[in-house]
Amino acid sequence: MRLLLPAAALILLPMSSFAMGSRAVGHPVVFVADGDTVRVVREGAKEWVRLLRIDTPERDERGYREARDALVAMVEGRSVNLVFENPGFPERDDYGRLLAYVFLEGKNVNVEMVRQGWSRFWTRYGEGRFSPDFRWAEKEARREGKGLWKKAPQPPPRR
Repeated sequence: MRLLLPAAALILLPMSSFAMGSRAVGHPVVFVADGDTVRVVREGAKEWVRLLRIDTPERDERGYREARDALVAMVEGRSVNLVFENPGFPERDDYGRLLAYVFLEGKNVNVEMVRQGWSRFWTRYGEGRFSPDFRWAEKEARREGKGLWKKAPQPPPRR
């Protein structure tokens, strides 16, 4: 019995670290559609992935281009790890996109988009696993006037 417990721990430990997203699976990002949607290669097929807990500007809204460019700079052409809200249980939205947190080199890209100011912490469907990180990121972006929180320059006074 004493030998079984350490062996079981060794078997379960890697599975739990994989579920938390610490082990990179390596899904190449082949396209960034906008600030919160990417296309990756997963299990040999191309899949759309919707980043959880963020909602960046749409094509006709202020900040769209900047949000998309920020996500392109972070992930396009690189391999990312997908972490699901419920580890091991991928979910899809009404459009068939995988709903995931995207990790790159141990960093939560979803949180980073909020930290850079391109999205609020979007809680429409709940707060999720990483809510403290998202809250901190939004406070920082607002405090420092990043991205969408940047104040518009004041026009010079009329003379």
